[in-house]
Amino acid sequence: MKRGIFALSLALTAVTAFGAGRPRPPLGEGAGLRTAIFDAGQHGDLPPVEFEREAATVDPAGLPLGPNAPRYASPRVIASLGEWEAANSSARSVLAPWSGFDRDGETPVLALYNSFNGRMDVWVGAPVADAPSFTVPMRRVENGTAVRDALYGDALQRPHHAYDPKAGTMLPGALVLLCERKRDVNENPQQRHWSPEGVSVLVYQHGADGVWRWSILFDGPVFAAGWKRLRAAALLGYYPRELQSPLTRAFIPFVDYVMDAARSPQKRGGQLFLVEAVRATPDDDWSFGPVASVYEHARDGEHFHSAAWTPRGVILSVGDQNDLNEVKLFTCDDWDDYANPARWTGHDAFHGAAGGPGQFRVANQFWGCIPGRDLNTVIVGADVVSGSLFEITVPPDPATGARFRRLHGQEVATGATSNVDYAIAEWMHRPAPERSTAVVARSFIQGSSFGQDYSRVLFSDDAEHFTPVARIPGGQKAATALLYGDSIVMPYLGSQAGPVGIWSMPRPTLTAPRRGLLVAPGGRNRMVVTGTGELVDIAPPEGAELTYMPTASHPLTGLPLPVPTLGPVYRVTRDDGAPGTVVLDTLIAGTAAALSPGSARVPLWVYGLGAEGVWLTAELSDGAVTRTQKFKLVERDQWVPCLLTVDTSAFAEGYAPRLRLRIAAGEADRYACDFLVAVDGLYVNEAHGYPLAPMTDGAGDTTRLDDERVAMPLPALGKAWTVELELRVPPTGMDMTMGDLAAAVPLATVYANADEHLLLEANVAAGTLVGRMISGGAETATITVPGFRMNRLDQVWIRAAYTGSAVNLFAVSGGSAGDGVAAGTARAAFTALPTELRIGDADFATAGPIELLRIGVDPTRALGPTLVDCDRDGVPDDRQIAAAPWQDADGDGILDACAERGDLDGDGDVDVIDLLALIGAWGACDDPPAACPADLDGNGVVGFRDLLTMFANWG
Repeated sequence: MKRGIFALSLALTAVTAFGAGRPRPPLGEGAGLRTAIFDAGQHGDLPPVEFEREAATVDPAGLPLGPNAPRYASPRVIASLGEWEAANSSARSVLAPWSGFDRDGETPVLALYNSFNGRMDVWVGAPVADAPSFTVPMRRVENGTAVRDALYGDALQRPHHAYDPKAGTMLPGALVLLCERKRDVNENPQQRHWSPEGVSVLVYQHGADGVWRWSILFDGPVFAAGWKRLRAAALLGYYPRELQSPLTRAFIPFVDYVMDAARSPQKRGGQLFLVEAVRATPDDDWSFGPVASVYEHARDGEHFHSAAWTPRGVILSVGDQNDLNEVKLFTCDDWDDYANPARWTGHDAFHGAAGGPGQFRVANQFWGCIPGRDLNTVIVGADVVSGSLFEITVPPDPATGARFRRLHGQEVATGATSNVDYAIAEWMHRPAPERSTAVVARSFIQGSSFGQDYSRVLFSDDAEHFTPVARIPGGQKAATALLYGDSIVMPYLGSQAGPVGIWSMPRPTLTAPRRGLLVAPGGRNRMVVTGTGELVDIAPPEGAELTYMPTASHPLTGLPLPVPTLGPVYRVTRDDGAPGTVVLDTLIAGTAAALSPGSARVPLWVYGLGAEGVWLTAELSDGAVTRTQKFKLVERDQWVPCLLTVDTSAFAEGYAPRLRLRIAAGEADRYACDFLVAVDGLYVNEAHGYPLAPMTDGAGDTTRLDDERVAMPLPALGKAWTVELELRVPPTGMDMTMGDLAAAVPLATVYANADEHLLLEANVAAGTLVGRMISGGAETATITVPGFRMNRLDQVWIRAAYTGSAVNLFAVSGGSAGDGVAAGTARAAFTALPTELRIGDADFATAGPIELLRIGVDPTRALGPTLVDCDRDGVPDDRQIAAAPWQDADGDGILDACAERGDLDGDGDVDVIDLLALIGAWGACDDPPAACPADLDGNGVVGFRDLLTMFANWG
C-alpha cells in the first residue's frame, strides 16, 4: 500500500513537472477535427444544430423572433487566449509602469518604477526576460529617513525637495512623469519630515546625443499643503494634435488629485493643467510649451480624477459625492495660444452638474482616460457605474452635452449572498495613439466580496471593440497591464499574495465582431397587463411627471433606435427642485396558481433623454422580504438593457410579488432626470436559474415556457474521441456575483442515452468546472477542475477527451497569469457511443443564458479513413490494423506498439493527456477481456513500472 501511494505521488509530481509551462492542448487543431462555428448562423463541416423553442421572443437588440427561430447574441470580438509566462521574477513591487517607444517611434521602451529596490528599471528594445537595459535610482535616505525621489543622484537633486513619481506617459523617446512634490518641513536637520505641497512634472528624455537625462518641466503652485495627492489616472496618456506618424506635436493634460483617506472630509479640490510637447523631426529633442493652469477649485469633498484633450475641448472628471460629481468641458478658441487665459471658456453640466447639498445629476466621474478612435473621442473608465469602459464623443456644440457610449461591461448580478457594488476602470494604456489603436485596460468591481477574481485585463485593437483576455489572480489588486512590443506585460506588486515579477503573453489576435448562438432557459411571465396595456396599480411618482405611452403607438419618432420591448413604456421627468424620490410602485399580481420561491428576473430598458444619467433602484418584494439591485446608467440617446435578477428562496410560499422602481439615490435627494423606462415582465422559475429575454406564446398568455433545446448530432465516434466547446458568458449571463443562483450551471452534455452521458457543469460561485459521468442512470465518476472562474463577457474553452477508459477535462476561462490550464481526470467508461452534444443538461435545461461560439469534434477512433499515425511510419493506423489485425490484439483501435510506449490516446505523442489517463486507470485492471491500455507491461496492474515506461518514451 505504501509503495502504491508513493508511486501515485510520483505520478502527481510528474503532472506538475511535465505539465507546467506546456501550452494547453491546441484549440481547434487536429487532423481529424470537425468544427461548427456560430456567427449569426452556422459554418463548418459538422451537421446543423437542432434548435427548438416553442415561443416567440426578442433578440438582445429587442427585435422580435418567431417560435423556433435561433437567437443570436450581440456582436462582440473574440480573442485568442494566449499563454501567460513568467518573464522576469527579479522585477518586484512595481508601483508604476510606463511603456511606449524610443525617439525613432519603432523601438519599444518599458520603464518600471520598483519600490522593492528603490529604482526604475528600463528596457529599450530588449526582452523583459533579460536584465534591464539600465536602471535609474529613485530612493534616497537622509538621517535615517527614506524618501522616493526621481532626481536622486542627479545634478538636479534638491536638498529640501523630493519628487515621488505617481503617474506618467511616454512620448517617443521621453518619459513624462507627474510627481507628488514633497518638502522637508522639519526644522530638525537630524530627522527629516517630508510633507506633500503640490505636483511637479519631470521629463526623462533620450537626447539626440544618445544620453538619457532629467529636466524639471514644471513645479506647480503650493496647493492644499500636507494632503496626499495623485493616482495613476492623473496622467495616463498624451493626445496627438494630428493622427500621423512620426509624432511631432501632442498635448498632455494632467490634474492635481488631492486626497487623504485619514482626513474628514477625504478630498479637497484639485487643479487642471495642460502642456504641449513639440519637436520638428524625430532627430530633434522634445521641447515643451508653458504649462497652462486651466481650472482650479478647492471644495470639501471634491477632487479631480483625470482629464483628456480633444480639438473641441479639454474634458475634466470631478468627484466625489452625489452633489459634486460632474464632467466639465473647457474650450479654447486658439490652441496655438493655449497658455492665454482669455482663450478659455468653461462649460458646466457637460455631464451631470454640481448643485447644493442633496441636489445632483448623475454623472460618470470617470477615473482613467486615453485617446479614442479619432481625435474627437475619448475612452474613459468607470467609477461606480453600471459598466466598465465608455466612449465620450465631444460634440461641436458644447451645449448639447457629453454622450457616453458603453464599450464594455455590464451591471453585476446581486444574488442573495452577494454584496457587489459597481465597476471601476482606473488603469488603461494606449501607446503611440498617433498610429496605433491598440488599448489595454484593467477593470474590477468595487465592494466585491469575491476579491480580485472579478478583475479583468481588457484588450482592443481598434479602440472600440474590447474583450477580456486575462483574469488578474486574487491578491493582485494593483496589477496593471501594458503593451510592450508584440506582448502584453503585467507587473505585480510583490507585497500582494500570488505571483510576483513580470508576466507576459503574446498580443492577442481578435476576430471581427461575431454573433454566437444564444441559448437561454425558459420561464413564466407573471406580470398582469390590462386590456389597455397599463400596469396594474401605478402609484403617481412624487415630485415628477409620469407619462404612459402605449406600446403600439409610441410618440417617439425622433429616437435613433426603435423601442426594444414587448411591454409598456413610461417617461419620467423631474427638475432639480423636486424633493424626495420618484417611485414607480407596480403591483404584479399572481395568476390562479400561487408563486413558489425560487428565482426571478425583471428585464428593463432605460433610455436617457437629458444631459444627466439615471440612478434606478429596482426592488422585488413579497411584502416582508425585499431583494434590491441598483443601476447607475450614464448612457444617453440609446436603449440600455438592465436585468434585475434575484433569489426569491426566502419569499413566502404563494407570494404575490411587488415591483418597485425607486428613482433616486436616497429618500431626501433632489434628483434631476429625464428618461424612458420599459418593463418587459416578471419571469419566475421555481428552480434556480433565469431566462434571458421575454418569451410569449401566440396569444400573449402567461403560460410556462420551456427551455430552448439545442443539440448537435455527433459524427460516428470510436473508442476514443474529443469534444471541444467554446462559449462566452453574455452580459446577462451566469456570474459569480449571483451567489447561490449560480451554484450549478449546466453547460453541455455528451449524450449517449438517458442512462449514460457526461454532464459538464460550472459551479460558478465556487470557481470549478465539474464533469459528472452518468452510467446506468447513476453518477459513477466526478471530475472537478479548479480555477474555473466564469464572469460576464468571459470566453470559456472546454475540452473533454475520452480515452476508452478515462475522461480528461481541460478548461480555460478568462485566462490568468500563473494559473496555466485547468485540468482533471477520472476513470470512466461509455458502454454506448455518444450520439449528441446537448447544450444544457440531458434534458436541455440551463440555469442561465450562454453564447455558443464553436463546437469541435475529433472522432479519432471512428471507422473509415483517418490521418492518425501514432507510430509515425507514414501509414494511417486504421489501415495498418485492417491489413494486420494482430497489431491491435486487444481491439481498442490503438496500435499495440503505441500503447506499449505510453501513447494511450494514439495521437502520436506521449504527453500529459496520456499521463492523466494512466493515473485515472491506476491499480488492478478489470478482469479480461476488458481492455487495459495503461497496463504497459501487461502484468494486470497499472503501476510504477508502467509510469516509468511512459516517462522513458515522453514526447
